[in-house]
Amino acid sequence: MSFVAEGDVSQFDESKKSAMVAVIASAAGVDESQVRCNVAAASVECDCIVQATSTSQASSAHNALSSNMGTAASANTLFSNAGVVVVTAATIYLAKFLEDPHMTDGRGGLFDFKGKDLVVYNLLTTKNTTVNGLFKHTDFRTDHRLIHGSFITAAYVATKVSDGRVLQIEYDATRPLFLPIKIGGAAPTIYHAPSSVSVDNVGISLKDRKMTITTSEWVVTAFSKMKKSIIRGSSCATGKCFLNVAVKPVTDVDHAVVAPHGLIGQAFDGGDFSVIGATDQYKGIEFTTSAMGEGAIEGTSKDYEMADKFSTDFKFSRWGLEVAKPRNVSTLTGVKVKRAQMGIQLGMGIPASASAEHDITDAMAETSAAA
Repeated sequence: MSFVAEGDVSQFDESKKSAMVAVIASAAGVDESQVRCNVAAASVECDCIVQATSTSQASSAHNALSSNMGTAASANTLFSNAGVVVVTAATIYLAKFLEDPHMTDGRGGLFDFKGKDLVVYNLLTTKNTTVNGLFKHTDFRTDHRLIHGSFITAAYVATKVSDGRVLQIEYDATRPLFLPIKIGGAAPTIYHAPSSVSVDNVGISLKDRKMTITTSEWVVTAFSKMKKSIIRGSSCATGKCFLNVAVKPVTDVDHAVVAPHGLIGQAFDGGDFSVIGATDQYKGIEFTTSAMGEGAIEGTSKDYEMADKFSTDFKFSRWGLEVAKPRNVSTLTGVKVKRAQMGIQLGMGIPASASAEHDITDAMAETSAAA
């Protein structure tokens, strides 16, 4: 969920954010521990996640929030006692957060994607930016259940700056305080958190185990989290950590001449439908995940495999193209739902972020770990 509020980010201290969390939790019918809110300059852009513990709870919360925050006026009524003045209608999208890589496309669609072990897949491809992720098979426990699943453990971003040079940025969950950056093929410079750097029109920062890359069209984030129930290691360096990766457009990419693609990028297609694909249904005391985005992604999972971490070339690549049509939704076999029915409200034509996340309910109760 995303909306813009009056004021300055500096006014949104922990007390005000806690008040926002309380209001959203009450409206969604969930516990406050299941809600997380972050703020950024907009006026004040508020991004909040409700961490549902079941599909039914996710649907119920989504419907309640769509009703209570569908307009700026209704949102202001909701936040009247929290000291928050909302100036735009909220963009609300349905997401599911359980175990393993869960893809939410920012347009109401979702699917699970296990990936092959130690294989790099493309998450987003555009004319000037590519985001890839390394998938690693992992055993972990949750709710007294043993899961044989997977996580994204590294993110690799290639992006062109205004003078044509290519930046290559790598963020690895095993080394969450370090960020290697290569510029135009030169040897990498390794930055230590907290740090920030600008190269022409691209800004890069690493703070609180979160990498943020801002271009003229996208904001890419990767957040390193520890999961104590992973059955190996004792720290990030020895395998206890994973990445949550998100991409958010800052321009009207729904109508871009070069339409985005990739596992989570393809949903910014300017169409009327969200697509719900294959998801893993966790049963029994031991379960092996298997969903690979069937029904929600164009082509097959193999089409998104990358030759190496910074590769830009694959079946649906948009890198360097001058024209590219959106995906062909008619070929998708997943459940298609009218986006208006998903509570999506685009405001100024800028859709919500798309993400690849993991078991947030568990992760949020744990602390980020040092390398």
